[in-house]
Amino acid sequence: MKGFLRIRKAPKGLHFSDNNDDKKIDFYLSRLIKLIPSDILALYVFGENVIPEEIMTARVIFAIICLMLVAVSRYQWTKEINSNEPQWPVIVISMISFCIWVYSIGSLFEIAGLQEKWLGSLMIATWVVIVPYIYHGDEIEN
Repeated sequence: MKGFLRIRKAPKGLHFSDNNDDKKIDFYLSRLIKLIPSDILALYVFGENVIPEEIMTARVIFAIICLMLVAVSRYQWTKEINSNEPQWPVIVISMISFCIWVYSIGSLFEIAGLQEKWLGSLMIATWVVIVPYIYHGDEIEN
């Protein structure tokens, strides 16, 4: 699965090629999908619904475990096939995405009295719009 979530940037200027490089380029929607860790968010939501509300320590530990899973999964899935070099910006941006979603989902912050629902909604709406513009990926080598 190496390189599965690696983001590829479109080359600058005119690009004429017969080898279908366009299939390797990640456009807006593709970058959006790769920069928001929906797999780990699904796990987090499942855990939040299973762990009793009273056991705050377990909820915090589970959130930290999920954040580490975001880092580990993005590290593994963004490695370049030939060099094993991950895309560090994807890892960091995905971790930020996870934290924004955790805040917006509530639970931990709501129980602690630290959540403002309107702020969480604005954060998600803004993040979804801007995150694909933050990082465009690697240049495709010709």
